[in-house]
Amino acid sequence: STIFLLGTILYIYYSNEIKSLKNSCSMELYNSSMSIKNEILNKYMKNDKFVPFELMNEDIKYAIYDKDKNIIFSSLQKKIDIDFDKKSFSNDKYNYFITTINDDEIVIRYIVIESCQEYNNINKLKLIVFIVLVLSAVFIGFIGYFLSLILLKPIKKRVLDMDKFIKDSAHELNTPITVLLSSVSMLK
Repeated sequence: STIFLLGTILYIYYSNEIKSLKNSCSMELYNSSMSIKNEILNKYMKNDKFVPFELMNEDIKYAIYDKDKNIIFSSLQKKIDIDFDKKSFSNDKYNYFITTINDDEIVIRYIVIESCQEYNNINKLKLIVFIVLVLSAVFIGFIGYFLSLILLKPIKKRVLDMDKFIKDSAHELNTPITVLLSSVSMLK
């Protein structure tokens, strides 16, 4: 029952952490897209050409598309079909966030941000929850074993005392009975 309670608590913790990780990842993707968008707009205002740059977070990659949805630059891990009508979507390993620049004078129209950080963090969280559950089960097992030894010690002592009493009683009763039987057999 303790393992069941611990499992329930870990499940609730896991569910809350998953929500938190998804929110955190969405915010990080949004912030990254806004920094790229700001850089593009700053370069446009200064009449400079935008030069793609590395983001501070190495787990986040991005691609830039024009208004005809042709790739201008991409550092994405693999080529995917992007639904530009959605603001964000996910596949089996990556999360994507799409930002649109609504200025017809700027060649760049879409910024697609990719990150697998959420999935990596979820896998780490699964591992941590599993390890905690196993270690807790082992710890609870040891505690149960030692508590049973402590609690059963007086019962074990009583059983041993009862066995000793029965042996002593049997010996004490066997001696007079043996004498009586030998006396009866002599009298015959």
